[in-house]
Amino acid sequence: MHGKLMRMIMKAEVKCESVIESLKERHGRWP
Repeated sequence: MHGKLMRMIMKAEVKCESVIESLKERHGRWP
């Protein structure tokens, strides 16, 4: 059970990072 939760958290972190990266590319750079 604990391992499953850890994997879910890791997946969520990766998803957040990919979203942030796509936002960076869209804006070009942070203001």
